[in-house]
Amino acid sequence: MHKKGQVINMKLDVRKMISDPFWFAMYMLLIAYLGAPAFLKIHLGIFRKAGLVWGAVLLAIFLIKNYRAYLENKFALVLFLFCVANGITILVNWRTKLSSNIFTFGYMTTSLLLVFNMYWQKEEEEVEKKIKIFSWMNVIMPLMYASIALITFLLSVQVCYELPNGYQYLGMFENRLWGLFNPNTGGMMAVISMAFSLYLINKSAQKKKLLIANIVIQYLYLILTQSRSAYGAFVFFILIVIGFVWVKRENLFTKDRKTCIKSLLKSVVIFVCVLALSPIVKHTIVLIPDAVSSLKGQEEKTEIVRTEEFFEEEDANSVSNGRVEIWKAGLKVWKNSPVFGAGANCIYEYAKRDLDKGTAQALHNGGLHNVYVTTLVASGEVGLGILSVFLIMVFIRFVRALFTKTDTSTFILMGLCGGILLSDFMESRILYANSSVHYIFWMTMAYLCCKINDIKKKQA
Repeated sequence: MHKKGQVINMKLDVRKMISDPFWFAMYMLLIAYLGAPAFLKIHLGIFRKAGLVWGAVLLAIFLIKNYRAYLENKFALVLFLFCVANGITILVNWRTKLSSNIFTFGYMTTSLLLVFNMYWQKEEEEVEKKIKIFSWMNVIMPLMYASIALITFLLSVQVCYELPNGYQYLGMFENRLWGLFNPNTGGMMAVISMAFSLYLINKSAQKKKLLIANIVIQYLYLILTQSRSAYGAFVFFILIVIGFVWVKRENLFTKDRKTCIKSLLKSVVIFVCVLALSPIVKHTIVLIPDAVSSLKGQEEKTEIVRTEEFFEEEDANSVSNGRVEIWKAGLKVWKNSPVFGAGANCIYEYAKRDLDKGTAQALHNGGLHNVYVTTLVASGEVGLGILSVFLIMVFIRFVRALFTKTDTSTFILMGLCGGILLSDFMESRILYANSSVHYIFWMTMAYLCCKINDIKKKQA
């Protein structure tokens, strides 16, 4: 009887997990993490589609049972309108890439309408337990990838292989650490992992040594990827943490002027030290592969450790590294469909005629490399306008949180979301993309909007 009871309880737990949007989101995040290396991603399509079916069923149930969520939550209502606008875009452009646009719409809708509302009317204890599981996922998976990447760096691994979407690299390529995948993805993954490590350290004293070690490893990985967008997100994140958290913790608004100035100077010194540390670490760590080569009896030095070239990229004359040409081609596409846009999967078909072969391949692989330009081109003025309303609402509520009883860990995650939004001026990951950054952003944003809504209710 006891064993029978255990089996029944296990079945109930499995059913509960299947019906919980949180576990759907975790499944999609895991698939996105596993698919970060291109050689694995091509084999995971069936699992992504299975997840889409799961999410679509849960979304249909949620819309029927909990439609009030979109009436009571202004953030959810605006995202609902954004999805409606994108649905209209697909209908307007039904002659081109219809099936691809529907799939992209499906993935995005499950995130914006289901995942974003997964904490609606949930108990605080349950929400905190789930965000802890989510946080550890964003520590462990990036730690695994960063460790492998650093090993390839130390051993001077340089491998090139070809896939249908172009050449891919393992280890080092053009003075950048690819590890197992694109360095821009790796750099952003490092920033995300550092942020969640800080979050967990602030939340609990458990496994602090592991979390601190992860921060060090991710920082080294970030420096070696030489990703401008990821490093910009890192700098912005540090500014937010020092600015918001320090100001909040030190109560600068309530202290005398002298104390306030001293605390602000401390903040500036900390920020400058963090920035100054990067080149020091860079010029030190690049010497290690030579030492390893010497131990292996190799006489020639590896080319990847030329420190004077370490922060140069293929196009040293352009900070955008070819992105401006892609943006211009995208804007030409937008002019043909300015109101509702051309559809996310139609952009490449229309824009490639204005680009050279190499730049067109970059567009095919990574999109327009700017989520705001992508939204304008894919969803038109209507889509970008609605997204802008959502982001302005979030910004205002986040700033107001500075003057409320908001804990430090919440500000850390706010800083992370701000960093991701900043990095997406050079990338395109939070919308129209089935990436780990996409799911991390919307799962984190779901938690933060739930948190600040709870704070507002308590104050009322």
